[in-house]
Amino acid sequence: MNLSELFKTAITALRGSIMRTLLTMLGIIIGITAVILILIISQGATNYINQQFASLGANLLLFASSNGIKLTVDDAKALADPSQISNVQEVGERFAQSETVVANGQNTFVLVYGVTPSIQDMSDISMDIGSFVGEDDNASISRIAVLGPKVVTDLFGEGTNAVGQTIEIANKPFRVVGIMAPKNSVFDDAVFIPISTATRILFGVNYVQAIAVSVKDPLLLDQTETDVKNIIFERHTITDQSVKDHFVATSSKDILSTINSVLSVLTLVLSGIAAISLVVGGIGIMNIMLVTVTERTKEIGLLKAIGAKRKDILLQFLIESVVLTVTGGFIGIVLGIGIGFLIANAIKVPFGLPIVPVLASVSISIVIGIAFGSYPAYRASKLSPIDALHYE
Repeated sequence: MNLSELFKTAITALRGSIMRTLLTMLGIIIGITAVILILIISQGATNYINQQFASLGANLLLFASSNGIKLTVDDAKALADPSQISNVQEVGERFAQSETVVANGQNTFVLVYGVTPSIQDMSDISMDIGSFVGEDDNASISRIAVLGPKVVTDLFGEGTNAVGQTIEIANKPFRVVGIMAPKNSVFDDAVFIPISTATRILFGVNYVQAIAVSVKDPLLLDQTETDVKNIIFERHTITDQSVKDHFVATSSKDILSTINSVLSVLTLVLSGIAAISLVVGGIGIMNIMLVTVTERTKEIGLLKAIGAKRKDILLQFLIESVVLTVTGGFIGIVLGIGIGFLIANAIKVPFGLPIVPVLASVSISIVIGIAFGSYPAYRASKLSPIDALHYE
């Protein structure tokens, strides 16, 4: 028998018991679907996080206030002095806290950022309408606000020009002076106000939450971090080593690297769990094929009696097993991609099709078919034609 005849015979045998065939493939379908789905969502989440941090670049250091050191606006001014650190390009302060914002009979709970003007460039913020927080606004402790596009939609309706409108943040009135252009980031759902207004009027503190420092030469990032720390320690008269050890700087690159590492490990673990169903599906195929061999003993005997060789019987049952797994794998890939696309759109993360894992899934399906179909096929090929014809 040639390969074409063996393939046709295998297809005919599988179509003869369609319900059993579908149930046999179910384990492979579930396994492949789960693996593809996990990889799509993981890749989408990774791409989304990368987008959030992309605008910050690799030349940004963030120093946060700690229990031992409360950073101030004066600290930021000292760091911005070129005579202190030559590699510093820009310095910006911020203080962020979640607050209820009310306007137009609507309310929303968002992050309110107290910032200096330099934060606009450092965070790559573009304006759609109006202006960002300015130096004069901070100097005069102005009650002005810049809204993210989602905040505008929630309070005034989509596409509304809210410049000139009054909003209330924590029951305090603020005049809207600008609306950010959509950025597809957390800033879309945020409100920006002068940091002087945030610390003195809104939050009632005499320090800033964090100071961001951008550098001219990213290769000197570590040296700049050390220089900044030394200035801060000197200004705050810090001699306690434990306080120094707890005052750490983070960069967007460090944060992104950590998050991606966590996502990679999580994806690996979840994929491993999903892959267990592939093994279960393979075992199910082996069991069904063993039953099939028993049921078709007389057929095997007849084939051998009319001249079919041992390798022909072996190939026929192997082909049946591979067809089961490859078909199940294909259905699993289609389902995984389809469900993954719907979920990615629902949770607002980029849809990414992992080509290599998809191709790997097809290969895995073939390997499982051969691995778990080999034993039943071997048993079928070993049957004696005389014993098989007399089997009851």
